[in-house]
Amino acid sequence: MKPHPIPLPKNTLDETGHTYGRLHVRSYAGLQAGKAAWQCTCDCRAKTGHPGHTIARGDRLRTGRIVSCGCERADPDVRQAARLATPASRRQAIARMGAAARHAVLVLAVAAIALAGDDPGGWSKARWGMTEAQILHAFAGEAVRLDPPEQMGLSADQAATLAKLRNNLNEFRTQMGHKPEDVVKPAAPNAVLVRVAVPSFTLARVAFRALLVPDQAGQLDSVLLTPINHADETGTLFETLEQMLVQKYGRPWVTKDGESADVQWTIHTTVITLTRWRGLSDRLCVTILYKRKAADRL
Repeated sequence: MKPHPIPLPKNTLDETGHTYGRLHVRSYAGLQAGKAAWQCTCDCRAKTGHPGHTIARGDRLRTGRIVSCGCERADPDVRQAARLATPASRRQAIARMGAAARHAVLVLAVAAIALAGDDPGGWSKARWGMTEAQILHAFAGEAVRLDPPEQMGLSADQAATLAKLRNNLNEFRTQMGHKPEDVVKPAAPNAVLVRVAVPSFTLARVAFRALLVPDQAGQLDSVLLTPINHADETGTLFETLEQMLVQKYGRPWVTKDGESADVQWTIHTTVITLTRWRGLSDRLCVTILYKRKAADRL
């Protein structure tokens, strides 16, 4: 690797050669607001008339806040998609606005179209609402029937047992002098039986398993991806998966509490959640859940 024209500070992650969205990192460009910045070239097309290069901070590249040189704002296809995504009545209202207001609305619409990843509408070859038979047909030679099926969620008996245990714990804590807590009521049962799985596939050079989870009506509602070997569930795997999803779907919502983390993307009909937490025996767990987004209630 060629030496950087500007010396790279010690302990700074070298992004040279990495790709984020349309951007390819070429060299270190110094510090911006105390953070390492990088000279990048862009994949934008010649018809946009854009220079095709930019300087971006590494943290903004890794989190998906910057995915291009800005060419999506000048890309005619993206601008047309933004217009078509706006209802006719809204376009008429925008036409009556002043020039500055019209420009602001168009910029917001273009950004939403450009940064949003394509809606997966399911996972791999599976689509939300598919039946068991349709899933098996779509994954011919890959998916298998589970015998016996695996339960996801809590049955009524399990919910009642869990509530009883929590109430017993609360009673014990009260006897020890702690402030009494409200009585815990059993949670609503939500158990479903998973009858179809893809037993093995490769993701980020790790062997994964997929459970295709139906709703109460037997239609595909979510897909849970888990590594087959517990030894593969590492912090490095979590970071690799996060980077892959950021490149495809853009900037996520992130919730972190110590070693636990939820990283979530919402793309039209699909919610994708990458999760890391400490399980039994202090084992690190890493999962990806693709779930059908609930219909918005007005």
